Amino acid sequence: MKILIIGGTVFLGRHLVDAARRRGHQLTLFNRGRHNPELHPDIPKLRGDRTSDLTALQGRTWDVVIDTCAFTPADANASARALAGSVRRYIFVSSIAVYRDWPASPVRESSPAFREGDGPDSDYGALKAGCERVFEKLLPGRVLHVRAGLLLGPYENIGRLPYWLHRVSGYPEIIAPGNPERRLQLLDARDLADWIISSAEQGRTGIINVAGRPRSVSMRAFLEFCKTVTGSSSRLVWTSDELLLQHGVEPWSELPLWMPQDQGPSVFDVNIDRALETGLRFCPWTETVRATWSWLLDGGTPGDAHRQHMEAPTLTRAKELGLLAVTPS
Repeated sequence: MKILIIGGTVFLGRHLVDAARRRGHQLTLFNRGRHNPELHPDIPKLRGDRTSDLTALQGRTWDVVIDTCAFTPADANASARALAGSVRRYIFVSSIAVYRDWPASPVRESSPAFREGDGPDSDYGALKAGCERVFEKLLPGRVLHVRAGLLLGPYENIGRLPYWLHRVSGYPEIIAPGNPERRLQLLDARDLADWIISSAEQGRTGIINVAGRPRSVSMRAFLEFCKTVTGSSSRLVWTSDELLLQHGVEPWSELPLWMPQDQGPSVFDVNIDRALETGLRFCPWTETVRATWSWLLDGGTPGDAHRQHMEAPTLTRAKELGLLAVTPS
């Protein structure tokens, strides 16, 4: 197949390139050339800006486009109009954040998504839902909306797993947030990439949730394995939701993967039956941790963390030391 990837040089995009090449597809990348421009010297690259200059896409055709980075309805409108006559199908990497009742309630594909006017204009989930509506309006029946869950793995550009690996390897004791037995739902970006390329080959359309295996690992086991992989003897100081909130710690953004139980009881409760039925497979979560640590040791860095609509982990060591001082041993 001829595949156009919008992006292709950051996190999921890099894994999509790798997956498509392993399966022998013909690739073209469209991006601004700002992130890792030295990658993939043998793949044709079209330079432009999805927000202002899509002229490089004119006069070309592809079987499918994979869009990893439409964050606003305006983004979606511009690319859908530019490519409507040039591609057969459009794969949009959306988010489980489009669900209006998540993370308060479990979600599946039939759960209500944000509608126009439901959320503030700056809300990530509402914006992604707006993108979905635009794509479906302009490319009816031709779009696969991939509602992705929490992604981890090598090349991660937000810094969630790198945060924990750096933290346990760098300090003698650290804050471990919330209930240590809370079960997580983690997806390796490489598994998502493989599934997306397979879906492109199969011509899938519609809406599919793609998240990790439900209840696959506890927070305690996850952090203990981060210690094992890094060779760390760091002490994990488990700190309650109540104490963290009392001291002004921002859930999710300051401490990755932490969401207080009463604020997000179903943050890790995304139904993925449809993805499993269509071939989603998982590598062991331990392999995700190992591979990410190897990437970091080789000089990898989540250097593109401060992207629009994304927040890097921000808990300072000074704030953490203050919390350690008041957390019961």
